[in-house]
Amino acid sequence: METLATNNWTAILVPRDVLVHRLFTNYYNQSTFSQRATLYEYCTVRYLHYNFQYFDLKTLAGAFCSEELSRWFLYFRTYRQSFAKLNDSKWEYVEEDNGVKGIWLTSVGRCATSDIDFVMFYVHGGGFIHSSPWFYVEYLNVFMIVLQEQGFKNPAIFIVDYQLKNFSNDLIALSKAWVYTRQKAPKAHLTLSGDGSGGLLAMSLLFHIASPYEFIPSGEIPLEKPSALFLTSPWTKLYYSDKTYPCTSDDFMNRNLLNQYSSSYIGETEFNVLKEQLETLEEANSSSSSSASLSLISHTVDQRSDHNHKINHYQNPILCDSMSLWKKSFPKYGALITYGDEEYLREEITMLSKKLSMCGKVKYEAQLNQIHDWPILTYYTERIEELREDGIHILAGIISRMLLWNTDSFFEDGALVPVDNEFT
Repeated sequence: METLATNNWTAILVPRDVLVHRLFTNYYNQSTFSQRATLYEYCTVRYLHYNFQYFDLKTLAGAFCSEELSRWFLYFRTYRQSFAKLNDSKWEYVEEDNGVKGIWLTSVGRCATSDIDFVMFYVHGGGFIHSSPWFYVEYLNVFMIVLQEQGFKNPAIFIVDYQLKNFSNDLIALSKAWVYTRQKAPKAHLTLSGDGSGGLLAMSLLFHIASPYEFIPSGEIPLEKPSALFLTSPWTKLYYSDKTYPCTSDDFMNRNLLNQYSSSYIGETEFNVLKEQLETLEEANSSSSSSASLSLISHTVDQRSDHNHKINHYQNPILCDSMSLWKKSFPKYGALITYGDEEYLREEITMLSKKLSMCGKVKYEAQLNQIHDWPILTYYTERIEELREDGIHILAGIISRMLLWNTDSFFEDGALVPVDNEFT
């Protein structure tokens, strides 16, 4: 009965919200996000908001986020569009003997004539416990095609299938996949990328490459630092305080949802320890004792056995104050971080970006009137093709300018050059 009730609440609240705050509200009194968004996008965001608020894996909400449904969603959209704009792309699910799983996006014709010169290693989001790599295939396939247009001769994307619902196991899976990807494309620029919770795990892997995480076995092959880092609306830690992070009305992400997923992921006991640590830290900060706040947490590279009494910066990257570790972890050519200016995590992401910029070149910008995971959300909800792919063109253009000058294939005859985004 409780399961049925939560579904009924979602069915009631979404239409009510759309009627009251969108259809029956004067345009100039609507939020800036509502003014910019299409009706379809607005309805989708409000559905996500209430769906996650009453989320239960045993209900229809759980089926909505399942891997099988994501795959059929991909098939439906590609067949409906008659495989338009797929060019000669193909996607292939691989499962190696060492446990590495994921989806390769490649160009058949380009792989036959040239080596891969760029690989985006993508750690997908989904709150650690749901979503599927299949949901990202269409979006990232278009991203790969735009990278071709920007000048890469043979770009590819590998979407890691991890989600073992345990931080250490997920980090092991990502480490193995990282080594596997480098072996498959030894001459390529390897770019570490992720969105949402996947962005947090991408930063965890970045730290692990520089300083191996104590609680997982070290691999036989040393991990190579990425050429670049590309994050979309990344989580920055695993506990969020209500008094520090006021919620934005239109974003489907909020404090309760973030903390609920984090608690399910690392366990209630560890989550409560982290909560107590951060609340103590905030109290110290509010009393204007910066020196006391620094003494509460020791962000050292060497972790001791009493780690439960210290904040784990592999799980909470923004709380790492060891600039030596940040500099050691920083990608070779720089980082790109994008997020919405109306999303719940915007303040934290801005702080993270500024901290990263102390170590090297970082391009970060809050997209106007956008919320969490804005380029992905826009791609799946916009009706006009130019607007749907606008975010992809912007981001692919920045990545190409970051890496192409250091790509050998860029200097071969007939190579394309980066082009300006024609839609903005």
